[in-house]
Amino acid sequence: MDYNTAPPAQPNYIVQELPPLYTLPDAGLDNLIALTATLCQVPAAALLFTNGHQLCIKAVLGLSVNDIADADTLGAAVYRQKAVPGQLNSLIVEHRIFASLGHNSLIAYPLPWQDNDINGYVCIPCRDGHYLTGQQQEMLSPLAKQFALDITSRQQQLNINTNVAQHISREQIKYIFERTVDAVVITDQYGTITQWNPRAENTFGWKEEEAMGQNFETLCLPAESNARFLQYKESCGNSNQLTELIALHKNGSELIIRLGLSCLNYNAVNYCIMFMGDVTEHQQITNRLDKQKAFYENILNKLPTDIAVFDANHRYLFVNPGAIGNPEYRKAIIGKDDYEYAAYRGRDATVADKRRSQFLEVKKTGQEIRWEDGLRAPDGKLITHLRRMFPVHNKQGELKFVIGFGMDITDRIALEEKQSMMVKQLSAQNTQLVDFCNIVSHNLRGPLVNMSMLVQFIKDADDAEEQQFLISKLQPVIDNLHTTFNELVESIQIKQDVGIISENINLDDCVQRTLAGFEMEIKKTGAVIETNFKEAGTLYYPSKYLFSIFYNLIDNALKYSAPARQPHICITTTRNDDNVLLSVADNGLGLDTNKHKDSLFKIGKVFHRHPNAKGFGLFMTKTQVEAMDGRIWVESTPGEGTTFFVEFKKQPL
Repeated sequence: MDYNTAPPAQPNYIVQELPPLYTLPDAGLDNLIALTATLCQVPAAALLFTNGHQLCIKAVLGLSVNDIADADTLGAAVYRQKAVPGQLNSLIVEHRIFASLGHNSLIAYPLPWQDNDINGYVCIPCRDGHYLTGQQQEMLSPLAKQFALDITSRQQQLNINTNVAQHISREQIKYIFERTVDAVVITDQYGTITQWNPRAENTFGWKEEEAMGQNFETLCLPAESNARFLQYKESCGNSNQLTELIALHKNGSELIIRLGLSCLNYNAVNYCIMFMGDVTEHQQITNRLDKQKAFYENILNKLPTDIAVFDANHRYLFVNPGAIGNPEYRKAIIGKDDYEYAAYRGRDATVADKRRSQFLEVKKTGQEIRWEDGLRAPDGKLITHLRRMFPVHNKQGELKFVIGFGMDITDRIALEEKQSMMVKQLSAQNTQLVDFCNIVSHNLRGPLVNMSMLVQFIKDADDAEEQQFLISKLQPVIDNLHTTFNELVESIQIKQDVGIISENINLDDCVQRTLAGFEMEIKKTGAVIETNFKEAGTLYYPSKYLFSIFYNLIDNALKYSAPARQPHICITTTRNDDNVLLSVADNGLGLDTNKHKDSLFKIGKVFHRHPNAKGFGLFMTKTQVEAMDGRIWVESTPGEGTTFFVEFKKQPL
């Protein structure tokens, strides 16, 4: 070692390369330094070690560590005296460090132990010409030996503790290595197996003695896995991710392993520590579940119904395109509830309130619920859905999730309404056919018998004038028969006239045109007719039906007026949402509705004696009203008057 070489400007006073013994503080050594200063009758003392140009202060008295650290030439000054380790000859070194204490030199007394790399010194200050006495040197010698003995003893104890700790650590590592649930394999830098635990035997089928010394890739991996394994191995220092590989069992079967890998350099040799778990069965189950999931999702996504699945807290787990067509929205709704989705879409929370109450009902009762709801499409068409929501519980009876689905039944409802209308129509036609048969058998039988008798009389008569007289009697019978037949045919035609066109009709105009046909009757009776169409002045209806309805109801009011008082007829309309109610009230004869309730609107039924009463007017009116899905009824008190009500449905505002 060249002791004349100048040291660095600021030497390290804590030597990191030295064992902990030489760098950690020690109270026992501090006490020995204090004793040294007392025996030598000096105000300061220090224990230091040198290694090259590095200083390590172990114990100090009378000076701070920073003061000694600032002594940038202290180590070099000691080296220049060519101190020999193990010899107890003190060195006199001139140095300014003790100038503040009135000393300009120090005595460096070497510690008596053999170490070719590290030198230790007990240092005390001195003045020129004032050094240690012979007695002090004699006392310093055993102190130096005590320093060396104390340090050596502590070093030996440290070595013992370190060996014990290492032995315990090895036993613990061995215990973990042999009992871990994962296969643990250690290979060197060439891929040669150096460690093979019992779990690795179970996973790969090779005994430890068979696997040791073999190449891991050759023994346990098929050719197609080697490139992926090497790529993963090269990145092991930069990634904490696990990977899955196809591996080989001893019997030649393939298995799937989940691999974690760590690299280690020990004694200049690179080792690879691998932790592996057999996930073959798990992966097979996962693959089957994934296939089943994809299969069922494919079915659910193609069903024409909308389907949604919620967890127990009403958050969406799945929705199909039937429920939400936009893929972005379908992805966004997963994990949200209806309120969060409404906020995401900027929608009102009314629908979310309804959905939440329905969900809570299912959750509380554990029963399926059904309902129908209608929404307006952008084109204004009403879309009706039949919806169901039902719970799914686990074996413990706990709610697992809730499934909701809806089906567009707009076309079905339209078909059902059409079918219902057809059933009503068929029922009415059947009733009408029965009535028609009754009318034919009753109303036509008399005229036909009269005609038959008149014809026979004409044949039997020899006088031309008598024959002419009998023929004149035949014409009214034929006319009556013709009128009755036409009325029956017209009533049947109304039921079959499904293509009749509706139009907007002004009620004032319609009533005035109708009253024009009753001008003479109104003048004769002095009837007063009032109208009030403020709430609904128009109706969307077939014109020929509406004129017929007004005609028959007004005709009825005039025909059955009370002889003792002036007829008073009031015609009014009122509106209720999209329905319009027409009322025609009179102060006429009235009728007993309880007595005649089953025959009020039947064909051929009359309730007062009148020469023109045939029982067709109300029947025709009811037929025309019901043909357009309306409703007609009557309220009446005998001797006071009658009010007919007609409800016209689905009238635009």
